[in-house]
Amino acid sequence: TAIGTGLANTNAIITSQGATATSYAAGLARAYAGGGYNDWYLPSIEELKKLYQNRLAIGGFSDIAYWSSSEIDESRAVLCDFWNGSAYNFGKFATALVRAVRSF
Repeated sequence: TAIGTGLANTNAIITSQGATATSYAAGLARAYAGGGYNDWYLPSIEELKKLYQNRLAIGGFSDIAYWSSSEIDESRAVLCDFWNGSAYNFGKFATALVRAVRSF
């Protein structure tokens, strides 16, 4: 869940799920090629909370939930609600947005 763990989380999810695919959040983030870069990943919940805290400066966010790469177990992961910054566990069957990030 910590800052700096999103890339490792994404790699672990993709290893578990198989080849990178756009049918799940981590695969979608990894497949993103914005700016010509191919090192995008799904942020951990703490990384996503930092994005929420800086959402006005960053821009491009909707006021709904975003998936993090922080998992609770094989059926639940942590979402961050960009309406109020709350984090909560939810079943992986749910629909939420994905915001790919890169290390800097």
